[in-house]
Amino acid sequence: MTSSKKVNLAVLRKRLAPWEHVGFKVWKTGALVYGNLETGRINGWLHVVFPPIPDVNMKRVTDEVTFIKDYGYLNILGGINGAMLFSGMLKLYGVHAKGSALGGPGIPLNIFAENVNFTRHVERHDGLVFGSAMFAPILRLYIETRSGEILSVDEETSDIAHRWPDFDTFFWREIDRLEGHLGPDGHVVDPQAAAKY
Repeated sequence: MTSSKKVNLAVLRKRLAPWEHVGFKVWKTGALVYGNLETGRINGWLHVVFPPIPDVNMKRVTDEVTFIKDYGYLNILGGINGAMLFSGMLKLYGVHAKGSALGGPGIPLNIFAENVNFTRHVERHDGLVFGSAMFAPILRLYIETRSGEILSVDEETSDIAHRWPDFDTFFWREIDRLEGHLGPDGHVVDPQAAAKY
C-alpha cells in the first residue's frame, strides 16, 4: 500500500520501478516509458509518465490559463505533467506548447482541450477535468471547485461514480487498486473487475 505522499516524478518512478522488468526507457522529452511496443498494449506501453513543467515555463501556463490556478492543479503539474498509466486505463492530462488534444510520443493529453470538450460536465459539477479512466463506461476525473474533492463522472450521464477527499488520496489508491489487477507481464487479468471500485 502506498503512503499518502505528494505526487512527483521521483516518487512515482520509485513506485513504478517494479515494472521496469517489462521494459523501460526515457524519451528525449524526459518522459518515463514502461513496457514494450510488441505487447499489443494501448499505444504499446504499460505506463508513460511525463516530466514536470520547468519553472521557467510555469509562469506562461499560469498567465495563459488562469482558471487552473483555482484548483491547485498547477501544484500537480510541478510534480508531473500528466501520465498514461496501466495501458491507458488511468490518464492524467498535462499541458504542452503544441496545443494538440491527442498527445503523442513524449506529449501529454492537453488539459485545456479536454476542458473545452467536456464543458457540459464541468458546468454540472463545477470543477476542472484533469483526467479519465478508460473503463465501461468511460469516466472523466474532476477536481471539484468548492470542496477540492476528486470525482469520477460517467462521460455519458454525468453521474458521479466515485469520490475521494483529495488528489493525493485518489492517485495512490488508484495506483494500488489498478496494480492489483495486473499479471506479472503487465497485462490486465480481468478488465471488468478493474473497472469496479
